[in-house]
Amino acid sequence: MDHIAHNTSLRDKWNMLPVKSDRVFKRQLVASGVVVNDCVERVMDGRRFGRMVAVSIERLERFGLYVHIEDRKNESDYSF
Repeated sequence: MDHIAHNTSLRDKWNMLPVKSDRVFKRQLVASGVVVNDCVERVMDGRRFGRMVAVSIERLERFGLYVHIEDRKNESDYSF
């Protein structure tokens, strides 16, 4: 969110966002009941990412939000 706020080309998108704080967004996720685990830690490309939140895709669908999952035929084309 910090990147969007300080990038001049994305400033208009930032101004239109209803929630501009990660803490407020997390509180809303928890209140909606979509959070499965609020203390997730992962390592991707050798970098550690902490304080992530795991959300349920099924619970998101109840709100009309859907996730597109690609059909990956060749996993070597993707780096995680």
